[in-house]
Amino acid sequence: MAELIIGEGQSEVYYYQFDGVDEKITMSSLASVDFSGRFTFSFWARLTGTPANGDIVMGQGSGAAGTWAVRLAQVNVGNDEARFALYNNNTLIMQTTLLTPVLDTVINVLYTRNNTDNVRIYVNGVLDAGPNIKTDDLTSTTEFRLGGGATGYAPMDLWSPMLSAWNFNETEALELYNLGRGGDLSGHSQYGNMRNWWPADEAVAPTAFDQIGSDDGTFVNMDSGNIVQDVI
Repeated sequence: MAELIIGEGQSEVYYYQFDGVDEKITMSSLASVDFSGRFTFSFWARLTGTPANGDIVMGQGSGAAGTWAVRLAQVNVGNDEARFALYNNNTLIMQTTLLTPVLDTVINVLYTRNNTDNVRIYVNGVLDAGPNIKTDDLTSTTEFRLGGGATGYAPMDLWSPMLSAWNFNETEALELYNLGRGGDLSGHSQYGNMRNWWPADEAVAPTAFDQIGSDDGTFVNMDSGNIVQDVI
């Protein structure tokens, strides 16, 4: 792929590119991550294909094989439409409204749960689903992944996945969206409560370096070609 030319007023960022077949990033040190209280997970995604189902982010539970405790978020694509959904133990908790068109469109999705277990989903900084949707504790006992897993793999580009131990409110969700897909999260008002951040800008194959915590990710069926330049 030819290098993109950076024009005046533009900046260079990078994203992870997943083929939707077998590519993923695993964070084995996040095997015991516990979403039993407040949490926020956000990412920027651009779907590049149309799978029936595909996981973007997940943590595998300790139950029977194929049982997933965290499914943030499953993508259901058809007719150029998609829903981003939250699953717990293979049970749908909630999902966004239809987004159309979604292919080749960059979307910011943010999931957050407060200390009373109410879940909200924000799309491009605006509340899309929830609150008042109750969910059991979400735990991961095997590993945390980006890119695919139990229900399939999503062909997509992924920017700036972030995990926080704090529930974001509407102002904070919009603040994160306004930072942009290549934004420096250290400028966010809740940066001190962020737990992990894996920007592709800092990745060096085969490692997605965690810029906040110490939970680096490992490329699986991926190499340096999966770190792609973007100009915004």
